[in-house]
Amino acid sequence: MVKNKKLLALNILLAILVVATAYGLYSRITAANERYAILHPDGPAKDVPDYGGPSAARRVRAGDHLPIVDRLLFSADRNPIIEVAEPVAPPPEPRPPLPRLVGVMELGQGPVALMSPDLESRAGPVAVGEKVGAFTFLGTEGEKVLLQWKEEKIAALPSELRGSPGGGDGGRQPTTRAAGGGPRRGPSRGSLTPSQALAERNKTARKNPVKAPAGVGGDYSIGAEMGGGRYRASRGDSSPAGTRSRGFVKRSQQTPFGAKQWWEKEKK
Repeated sequence: MVKNKKLLALNILLAILVVATAYGLYSRITAANERYAILHPDGPAKDVPDYGGPSAARRVRAGDHLPIVDRLLFSADRNPIIEVAEPVAPPPEPRPPLPRLVGVMELGQGPVALMSPDLESRAGPVAVGEKVGAFTFLGTEGEKVLLQWKEEKIAALPSELRGSPGGGDGGRQPTTRAAGGGPRRGPSRGSLTPSQALAERNKTARKNPVKAPAGVGGDYSIGAEMGGGRYRASRGDSSPAGTRSRGFVKRSQQTPFGAKQWWEKEKK
C-alpha cells in the first residue's frame, strides 16, 4: 500500500515536469515564429528610396580663418589696421612786404640803392650784401633789383618796390593844412615813381638838413660806419685787403657785381 503511494507521487512529479518542459518549448517556438514573421513578412516588398552617399568633406584652408587670426586681441574694436597720424608740417612763413626803393646809384664800387623797409622809415644807402629790413640787397640785373629773403632770390622791378605801411600810423597818408585851415592829404609815397620819390626826398632833405656822420679819417680816409661794425672805404682808396691803419683793418669781398671793400675795427 505504501509502495503504491510512492509510485503515484513519483508519477505525478514526472507528469508536472513533462508539462512544464512542454510549455517552455511551446513558448520558445511561438517567439521564434514571431521573429521570423517580422523578418520575413508575407506581403509584397516595398520600394526603398534611393539615398545618395555623403558629400565629400570640404578642404580646410588657412585663408578661411584669417578673419579670426587678424583680429587684434588687445584692441577695443578688434581692428587689425592701426592708423598712425603723420605729424603735420607747420605752414610756411609768409614773405614780408617788399621794401621801398627810392633810387639806385653807381659809385664805381658796385650799385648802392636808396631803400627803406617801409613807407614810414627814412631811406638810406644800402650797398651790395647789406640788409634792408628782412631782405638783403644783391645788386641789379638790367632794370630789376635783386633781393634775397632767407633762401629765396627775388628779382623785382622798381615799380614793385613801393613799400608797405609801417606799424607807426597804420599806413595813413600824411596830411597838410590848406590856406582855408582844413586838412588836405598829400600824395602817397607809395604812388610815386622812383624819380619822383627821389625828388621828394631831396626837397625834404633841403628843408630839414641832416648832419652826415663824421668819418674816421686817417691816411686812407676811412668813412662813416655802415652798420655791423663796418666803415666805408673812400673812392680813391686802392690799398689791398689786410691793410691796417689807426686800429682798423681793410677787408674785401668778391661779389658777382664786383669787389666790395670796407674797413672794420681790428680785433685784438
